[in-house]
Amino acid sequence: MKASDFSYVLGNFAREFITNPRPMARECARFFRQGILRTFEKMPNGILFETHCHTDFSSVDKGCPELSDVIDLISGNGIGIISITDHGNTNAFDSLRNGSYDLNRKRNSREYELETSKDGRYLVIHVHGTSVEHLLLRSAEYKTDKGEVGLHGFEGTLPREGMPLEDTIKRTSDNGGWVNIHHPYFMTGLGFNGKKYIETAVKAGAIAIEKNGTEIPPQIYSPVRAEMDAKDFGISLVYGGDAHRLHMYGMSGIAFMSDDFAEVLGRNNDNYADAVKELVAKGYFKGYFNYITPKQWKEFFLNKPLSAK
Repeated sequence: MKASDFSYVLGNFAREFITNPRPMARECARFFRQGILRTFEKMPNGILFETHCHTDFSSVDKGCPELSDVIDLISGNGIGIISITDHGNTNAFDSLRNGSYDLNRKRNSREYELETSKDGRYLVIHVHGTSVEHLLLRSAEYKTDKGEVGLHGFEGTLPREGMPLEDTIKRTSDNGGWVNIHHPYFMTGLGFNGKKYIETAVKAGAIAIEKNGTEIPPQIYSPVRAEMDAKDFGISLVYGGDAHRLHMYGMSGIAFMSDDFAEVLGRNNDNYADAVKELVAKGYFKGYFNYITPKQWKEFFLNKPLSAK
């Protein structure tokens, strides 16, 4: 981060504490409570959705976990739906779909069988010999000319990064997907230089905005503003962990109630991607949210192992 950007962040942190002291104090208290006392929000009952995460197919962070390790992890911790939002590409999904990546290559305790949707917007991953299955949406984190957004459950190709924000949202929507405003007010996110870009995204068709668990002090005004923007613009507030390491998976997310999911799935002709889109757009979910701890932050941003002192 450049010195000018850091000064901008500190200025926003101070201004937000002056204009919105109660929510800022609440979020800072949550961060320190979770980091020091280890009192985390637990996953709710329901179909858990990991909304924002990365694998080794990501083009930015080379420390992200292997795709096979991610699938092994979620098959053991109860996450039912996952959007792998690698930076600028859908290669993890596409490699599974075309068979160039074999989930069973490590010969570990689980074997997987894949079922691809006709429209190419999602995969169903079956754990062989069990009733366990996972839904993988074709997704990506894409850098528009105004900052990054999350594209979920879409088909078609991604152009080189830098496409206009409005065109990105329209293209995603026209191809069956939906857009979540990732880490708003972060230096690579929408809103870093003003709320007007959040408004532009909503008017263009974005259906959700993210409260991101990696945005700790002094960047913690980002989650606070995300909550306020969700109310101001009438869109869903989605919780995301922005997982770049295995230990970050499952820290934050949303959960659909089984009855709601079944009803909406039937209404969408059993198309899982369309069902998830409707559930998110209408806010038919519960959320759980946790900040990464200072130790996890050190491992993530400074690329040092958790055991390092």
